[in-house]
Amino acid sequence: MDRERRLNLLIVVLTLAAIIAVPYAVVKTHVVGAMLGDDRVDCDSFEFDRQEWVGGDDEDREHQAQGLAECDYLIGLARGEVATMLDEGHSRHPNPDRWAYSAGWTNDFLGPGDGVTLNVYFRKDDTVRAAALSLPLD
Repeated sequence: MDRERRLNLLIVVLTLAAIIAVPYAVVKTHVVGAMLGDDRVDCDSFEFDRQEWVGGDDEDREHQAQGLAECDYLIGLARGEVATMLDEGHSRHPNPDRWAYSAGWTNDFLGPGDGVTLNVYFRKDDTVRAAALSLPLD
């Protein structure tokens, strides 16, 4: 193959990759956002409501999880504080620096729903370094 043909082939491959990757990223962002209600939490007014977390329905628990993750509400808290706040009901994960909590179900109207997970990540000093929501495929 001559140099010009290889260059054209490379351009075609990169173009196809962009055609596939960009819509995937956009769809994933918007579809997952829509599945989670895409209701951004107002961090200036968000207050954790333990009653909604423990006894609320899936929407209540999901809203609380969104606030905890989006507003960095847990950042800096110690493991014990998180356990007291959210209960010890986190799933056992192979990585002891990650706790995962069921945060409700989303997309129930299309059939079986997808479980939303609140992931809490700890530093070596046992304080929270991050919190994020995920769906099973994330």
